[in-house]
Amino acid sequence: MPFFYDETGIERPQGDAEHVPPPRADEFMYLSPTEFGGEAETVRFSVAEPQQGADLPLWELRREEDQRQRTFAFAVPELRKAGVKRLYCRYDGGHDEGFAWLDRVEMTDGGWLDVGAISERLFDDGLLDRVCDAGIMIPSSSSDRAEVRYFLDDWLVNEWAVMLMGDAYGTGEYSMYGAFTVDLEACTITDDRNADPVVRHIEIAT
Repeated sequence: MPFFYDETGIERPQGDAEHVPPPRADEFMYLSPTEFGGEAETVRFSVAEPQQGADLPLWELRREEDQRQRTFAFAVPELRKAGVKRLYCRYDGGHDEGFAWLDRVEMTDGGWLDVGAISERLFDDGLLDRVCDAGIMIPSSSSDRAEVRYFLDDWLVNEWAVMLMGDAYGTGEYSMYGAFTVDLEACTITDDRNADPVVRHIEIAT
């Protein structure tokens, strides 16, 4: 679960003349899964096809769980086939929204690729066409390499983040950051208790 900075007791000045400085990294405290509202520190997911609506495109499935399951059932085998073993993902947020993104992947040969490199590899292998053919995404331009990165870096990783922390993560009077590992062999999502304070959407004082 996240490194958490509670802002409920902070008095914010009126107007734009004054600015409340961002918190330091040592002012964040790590919350256990149960303290944050999650169920477990390691969450399991399935790659089985949803029982209902197997022939429907993703946007026509009625239940959010079925949409998520369809995404996993497609994406995890594709990533395994490409040689991806684990994904290291980061998240941050607070006040209104939580954000999650892919930092890097560990390959079965022991090497690591950043999100740009794995996105390029998957695009060159034709992943975008298969994503659209499977009814996961609405077809756009097969030459648009950014679509593959969006699918990995935003869509897929956020689904795992929601499973770990709940769909309201980041909503509250606080700031947070953290990271988690997705193991594609064990089908587990595990929070990193020693995550570095790497953020995109909040400020942390240096």
